Amino acid sequence: MNDYGMKFFTLIGMNLELGYEPKTTDIYNPHLPNNGNSNYGLDDYRRTISWGTIYDVKIDLRLFYTFKKRSDWTRCRWDPNDESIPKFWRISPISGGQICYTPEAAFYCSAAYFLAIITTQWANNIITKTRVMSLA
Repeated sequence: MNDYGMKFFTLIGMNLELGYEPKTTDIYNPHLPNNGNSNYGLDDYRRTISWGTIYDVKIDLRLFYTFKKRSDWTRCRWDPNDESIPKFWRISPISGGQICYTPEAAFYCSAAYFLAIITTQWANNIITKTRVMSLA
């Protein structure tokens, strides 16, 4: 998650926290009041994120959770404007926007975690079988 701008401890319990849905034109700026979220404080826009769905993939979590400190986020490793980085790490095929600081980053991280677990189990299976006989 650090590659996509989120610290692990920042995400713990975040699925139950209420935030304010920003306007689509709002841009994160830590020097503006409420990080640039113009809907902050309006109860009509207060809700939780729909994690694991495609409904909130474009929301910038830094704008949504305005009560989080600037130090709770990390620098995104994948600059969306850097053409030297492969597009699938920077731009989402689902939403067409950047992946960093969005709930969609959780999709990427959970898929990577799943593949790591499967690969480790597969390697462990081979290691266990080669204790008695070789692969050849």
